[in-house]
Amino acid sequence: MVYADNDPVAVTQSRPLLRDGPATVAIDADPRRPTGILDNATVRSLLDFDQPIGTAHDRRPALHPRPRQPRRLPRLTSARKLLHPVPPQR
Repeated sequence: MVYADNDPVAVTQSRPLLRDGPATVAIDADPRRPTGILDNATVRSLLDFDQPIGTAHDRRPALHPRPRQPRRLPRLTSARKLLHPVPPQR
């Protein structure tokens, strides 16, 4: 499991929680920029991109007010970029 966040405090606090899992890692990367996640050496060594991979996204702002007009297009674009190297399930 890869936890990617662009909040250094969240990543720092997540690392001790994920430390005991041999297949878990927290990385400092902006989820809105999938290439930073996909190009990460730790992610590449942990995930097998020849096998199906699941993704989960949490875009709820914790401390920030919601924008008046939700911007759905960048979210969809980011999700598609994350899924691009993943083979389709059979």
